Amino acid sequence: MACYEEEEPCLKYNIVGEDGEKIGFATFVEEMMSRIIDQGACFYPRHELVSIQHDESGSNTLMFANGVVATATDNTILNIPQRPLLEVLRKSQILDDVQEEKDVYDSMHSVQTELVTKLYLYYEDAWWYKLGLTNGDFEMPGDARNMLLQGRYHDGHVKCDPEDETNCYGFLLAVYAHDFGGTKSQYFRRFQRDRPEPVTILSNTNTEDAEFLKHAHDQLRQFHLYENTDAPYSGFEAKRAFDASSPPTFAVLATWNVATYGAGGGWHHWTDLSVTEKAQKPLNDYNIHLINEAFSKLQGWAEGSLLLADEVLEEYFGVSRPWSFEAPDFVQFLAQTASEECVVEQEEDSGSSGGGGGGGTADAGGGGFDPCFVAGSLVEMADGSMKPIELVQENDLIATGVNGHIGHV
Repeated sequence: MACYEEEEPCLKYNIVGEDGEKIGFATFVEEMMSRIIDQGACFYPRHELVSIQHDESGSNTLMFANGVVATATDNTILNIPQRPLLEVLRKSQILDDVQEEKDVYDSMHSVQTELVTKLYLYYEDAWWYKLGLTNGDFEMPGDARNMLLQGRYHDGHVKCDPEDETNCYGFLLAVYAHDFGGTKSQYFRRFQRDRPEPVTILSNTNTEDAEFLKHAHDQLRQFHLYENTDAPYSGFEAKRAFDASSPPTFAVLATWNVATYGAGGGWHHWTDLSVTEKAQKPLNDYNIHLINEAFSKLQGWAEGSLLLADEVLEEYFGVSRPWSFEAPDFVQFLAQTASEECVVEQEEDSGSSGGGGGGGTADAGGGGFDPCFVAGSLVEMADGSMKPIELVQENDLIATGVNGHIGHV
């Protein structure tokens, strides 16, 4: 393991190989899959679950799109996010009580999906390393015709010559944008080849993709030469680096939208905190156990699925948690639930941020994520008590959720 970014204390980690190279977060899932297969489990990829038939004995029969039928006599564990789960429930015969059915559907609708776009650009010359940019974020607003930037210097895998640390090549994460309405993905969605498949490879071997890559490079040049007001380099150094570099040779564009196969979005957030307990265990009385970040206490992270899996295995299967540490009970919060975008009002004479620090309002299509909290959202105070957000006042002390640190309003 290695720190994801330069921070103290280290809170997020990369999975790395023996030589310290990033080997990807999927390796953790692949290793778990390999171990359960070694224990006799079977893995059938791309088998779409269509419906579930529950009978009085407690068993569940699972029907798949390719005609396969499987019966689980004891328990069924499903790792399915919101939209695919709703599709299964609508075609299933599980609940025979009308009120119970209403409660389950209500809890399933208590989350909403965020639409997510990621763009990695592959450069044969990692020019950002020559500018000393190996850590941190950068942002510049965009629109339907101009690509936004919302990237991280430390995320993409880069390799350097051991004898010359400035001679490097690899990937730059130029965009990692997400919102509920898809505003930030409007430039990218027309380049996505197939809506159900999240990943599209864009290469300089054809005219359309080459223009995309050139535009991305020009946007990066614009930001680093003229918009980055907190740059650790001079304008001359930036110009020299870009003059010596060429546009990326290819890009990996990933877009998770409502049509994405098996996902229906990137990740999820609560829209109603009154039904979180039911949403996390909606069908457990029917021997169907749901473990997914969508209905977990840590939405948006794979750890949410793991935390929920630990809880289910301990409560329903008698399997003790394999960890030697205590996982925190994260405070849940509401995401944006209004039909209007959240826009931070500015004083008339404050002017525009100009993109130097990645500013911009929500409808500018490139600003940072400014979550809205509706009245009644609970804030954990420094003493551990919970207070509705509208009652929190200036100078109150609140829990930050980071290593017991206290924040000052």
